[in-house]
Amino acid sequence: MSRRLRALAGACVLALGLTACTGDDEPTGPPAPQGPISVAHTDAVVSEAVAAVVERHLRNRGHEVAESEPVPQPWARTDQTTVAVVDTLAYALQVAPEKVMPEPPEPTPGASGSASAQSTTTDPSPSGTGSPSSSPSGDGDGESAAASSTESPTPTPTPLPNGESAMGADKVDRLIEEHLAAEAERRRAAAGSATPSEDDGSAGTEAGGTPSASAEPSDEVTVFAPSAGTLRLTALVTASTASRLELETIDDLNVRCEPLVAAARVDVNSEARPEATRLLRERLDRLSGCRPDQWRPAYSAVTGDLVFDRAQLGFAYGIDPAVEDDALVALEDSGRVLPEGRISVLGQAEHFPKATREAIREVMGRMDAEGLTDLQELVSGPDALSPEDAAQYWLVDRGLEDAPEDWVVPRPGWF
Repeated sequence: MSRRLRALAGACVLALGLTACTGDDEPTGPPAPQGPISVAHTDAVVSEAVAAVVERHLRNRGHEVAESEPVPQPWARTDQTTVAVVDTLAYALQVAPEKVMPEPPEPTPGASGSASAQSTTTDPSPSGTGSPSSSPSGDGDGESAAASSTESPTPTPTPLPNGESAMGADKVDRLIEEHLAAEAERRRAAAGSATPSEDDGSAGTEAGGTPSASAEPSDEVTVFAPSAGTLRLTALVTASTASRLELETIDDLNVRCEPLVAAARVDVNSEARPEATRLLRERLDRLSGCRPDQWRPAYSAVTGDLVFDRAQLGFAYGIDPAVEDDALVALEDSGRVLPEGRISVLGQAEHFPKATREAIREVMGRMDAEGLTDLQELVSGPDALSPEDAAQYWLVDRGLEDAPEDWVVPRPGWF
């Protein structure tokens, strides 16, 4: 099946799922938006590109859309005319890392010499060892160190416990909605506005508890348009490292990480995110038997570190186009160790017309793994397009926008 047919089939399945989930039970909302629609987003490459796609698609569907600028916390901007494009995993790791990546079991007593037994004795700082002076690069000491490690007898793998699985995308969505609801409740309490109790009359309802025609739309912020594809934190290695160490799954890293330098996304590798950083390293240690010798500093480009051998093990989103472009190998993980989220649209859904919500869901339904990778590739690298130009190319390629008459149609496989 071609890439285009696979994308179309996936979109059809998602559309059926959304119809089943929202269907006739969803409020129709107001007849028209209460003003120009704003799409809040951060300055992250993927979030900014997805926001540009949503904005252009809404304009194509006849909606008035306000110009947007990146903001640090787009979810805090949601209101009756503003939705937010959010990397749900990054957000969840910020507000509740211990729920996204549960604390792993304590090391088994007596497992001396294993990675688990040493898991708290080295590199205790949240950001690791910073930029190590002996960090390998190019064909330097890192490659030779990793190669020499394979010349010694293969170490005996450490017995691994069955810890609690990291959160999947659906659970992350629910976690975010619960957090936003709790934050809204705290704000109401701070403002001194009491929440109506069950015994407090029947405002907004008719006898029998059914909603009345005059019921006010809910201000509840929900993940009402999730991307079809997920953003899974993925363990990556180069093809040569995978071959040399015989790596196929994340469990194959067991007692093989000691000579390696690791790199990871800033969400789980930063002094600004100490709890998420600690939990990732402890889960790798205790659930995969993996304890890298060093960690690259925060904000380093994970895939670039792998390609130039500044690191031999990386943790980034699997949708990164560099994974395919640079023939990196994604180690299989059932979700037991690493979490996943989505790039999704959040908002006070009931304040928007149903047609508006459906237009947003339509485009997010095309954001499968391939669609997200293609979009990121358009806005990355030396020939990167602006988010606005990338949005047009992406929508035309997905059949959601007609190509202009003077359009030069890209050849198959151009993206």
